[in-house]
Formats: sequence, structure tokens, C-alpha cells
Amino acid sequence: MPEKRSAKRVIIVEDQKATAWALAESLTEDGYETLTAGSSEEALELGLEHCDVLITDLRLPGMSGIELMSRLKKARRALPSILITAYSSPDVLASAKRAGAIRCFSKPFNVEDIKECLKRALKGPRGASGARSSGGSGNFSNRHSSRRACVKRSRNVFSTRDRTKGA
Repeated sequence: MPEKRSAKRVIIVEDQKATAWALAESLTEDGYETLTAGSSEEALELGLEHCDVLITDLRLPGMSGIELMSRLKKARRALPSILITAYSSPDVLASAKRAGAIRCFSKPFNVEDIKECLKRALKGPRGASGARSSGGSGNFSNRHSSRRACVKRSRNVFSTRDRTKGA
């Protein structure tokens, strides 16, 4: 019998443990069930079929976050995917979009923006798959996807360094 769960499950694939922990804690406080993995391979071993959303870093040991999203897309796994990266460029954004990312956030990112993106992605079939079927252009190309917008918002960003200093 399949397990029943009310919380939406988010897998966070991030090799920086402090970033993964801080993002997972923040999402857990909002009622999400979170799993973390330090690599794409570890995420695949955890079983992505039981997850509702993927949040992945770009640069990971082994397979990159874009490669992970591409693999899921080829397998026809309808999993809304969000890319987070410190290495944003037009080429990275284009590759992420082709791989099926619904949004791309530059590090340091505002966790509230990620939460809002998760809410939209999980609203239902049109919230997640609608963005994916169009290559993600609906949610991907808004003002938050540009590096300039992220820099302007940097005064209010979520910084794992600040949050973990006192820990």
C-alpha cells in the first residue's frame, strides 16, 4: 500500500552542507518534508520518484545539477526542478531551461523567493507541468532570473554564512 503523506516532499541536492541544512530547515519550518543529498548520484539513490520538487545546485561532485535535470526529463519524470548556483551566466541559464528548470536562483539567494516558487510549482498540474511543457519559460524568464535583479536584492538575501555563524 502506498504511503500517505500530507507534506510535500522536496529534495535538495547541494554539496555545501551548511547551505543544504539551512534551506532544509527553512522549508521544514514551512511544513515541507525535506531530503538532502550531497550529489546527483546520491539523490538518484534516495529515489526521486517519491519527491514533489527538486532543488539542485549546478556544480556538484560527479554529475552536475543540469545533468541530473536532463536525466529526469529524458526519463519523462514530471518533477518541477529549481536550479541554484553561484555561477550564473546566460549559457548556464539557457542550459538549465533546456534541462527543464522552472527557475534559476543565484547564490546567495532569498529563501522567500524559493518558497514562493515552490508554492507556484505545487499548485497543481498547471502550476508545475504548465511551466515544464513550455520549457519553463513562463516562470523562468521573470525578473528574478537575471543576475542584476539578484544583486539588487542582495541586502535582503538569505546567507547561510550569517545563519550558521552562531551555531
